[in-house]
Amino acid sequence: MSVIQWNNPDMITRSWTDLIGENIDVGDGVSGIISFGVCKLMSQVVKLTDELVIGGSCTCDENDGLAMSCEFFDLCIDQVVDVDGTGNNNALCGSVSMNLTFKSLAQGDANICIAYSDYPETCYSYPILVADQSTPRECGATYGEGNCRCTMDENFCMSVDCTDFEPLALTDKCQVVSLNGALQPERLMLEFKVPEQGTIVNDGSMTS
Repeated sequence: MSVIQWNNPDMITRSWTDLIGENIDVGDGVSGIISFGVCKLMSQVVKLTDELVIGGSCTCDENDGLAMSCEFFDLCIDQVVDVDGTGNNNALCGSVSMNLTFKSLAQGDANICIAYSDYPETCYSYPILVADQSTPRECGATYGEGNCRCTMDENFCMSVDCTDFEPLALTDKCQVVSLNGALQPERLMLEFKVPEQGTIVNDGSMTS
């Protein structure tokens, strides 16, 4: 990888099979399962830690290019709520599925979906630029079936606003979702506000 000229414009049109070869080693002979070495290479390109790879039982396959899928279950983010003046802790919980696709050498694409216990499935996506990791990038987010507002800066600090559907579905400040060096999968969850007990949140349909 050290001899690849990542900033070469030609890299935008080159695929991973151009680098690895058409006959990708499937390791154990099962079609569609990428060998350990190629899977390890993909995880290193996006700076994915071994802790996340192991914790998410990540697998790799061929999917119009190369793809890596990871699943993280029963995650919780503790939040302090003070509606009764006691400062009691409450938690935002759910599970996360992460899909990384690698269609070109120059860019990977991250698509992350969160199955909250208190909210409908919420997903966000953004490109991972291999050659230039410091360029502001576009991101997208959905809440149920609705589209949210999403912004991301050059440090992978992302803000998501789904208040068109649910007033509580908002990140108070931008949060870093970069995979680079991340050890805890909870980092992938959007930190929406925890609904008060008995509160029914919007399912992603537009309110009148």
